[in-house]
Amino acid sequence: MDWGTGNGSVVVTATNSCGAGSKAFAVTIGCKEGEMAKANQLNVYPNPTAGVLNVEYTAEKGTAQVTVLDLSGRVVMTQTHANAAGQNTLQLDLSKVAKGAYMLNVQTNGSNNQVRVVVE
Repeated sequence: MDWGTGNGSVVVTATNSCGAGSKAFAVTIGCKEGEMAKANQLNVYPNPTAGVLNVEYTAEKGTAQVTVLDLSGRVVMTQTHANAAGQNTLQLDLSKVAKGAYMLNVQTNGSNNQVRVVVE
């Protein structure tokens, strides 16, 4: 999603047993917010996996901390990768990880994204 920059409004409408109501909020999307929306992209494949997992993410130049956690929050794997500005791709070897569901966390400068990964 490309938010771009500009001004606008967001209207929130709520309805319950007491009635309905709406409220409008003025918003301004600047360059930084537009860049942050682009930076929050994370794609993993194949999912489920039995071995190598491809991880694609968009980030600013810097580093990414990639962590695989089991569903109880224990760290199974952690790696640090150098980012180029824009699209980045890395591969994680999950062939020695026990079968099950995990959370993959990619933390970059100003962005933290998670996705559920299944190892078969």
